[in-house]
Amino acid sequence: MAALYYELELVSMGRTAEMSGMSRGEFEALLAKRGTVRNYSASDWADDLAWATKAQQRPTSAGS
Repeated sequence: MAALYYELELVSMGRTAEMSGMSRGEFEALLAKRGTVRNYSASDWADDLAWATKAQQRPTSAGS
C-alpha cells in the first residue's frame, strides 16, 4: 500500500518507507524491483537535508 501512495505522490519517500516498516534503502530497492520511477520531491529533498544536517551534528564515539 505504501508503494502505491508513493507512486501517486501522496506521501514522501521517507514516510512511505516508515509506513512499510523498511529502511529507506530497502524501500528504494522495492520500488526499483517494481519498476517504479523515483519521484524526488522538494519534500524528499528537505527530508534528506534534515537527516544529513542531524547526522553531521551527532558526536562521534571515537576517542570516548
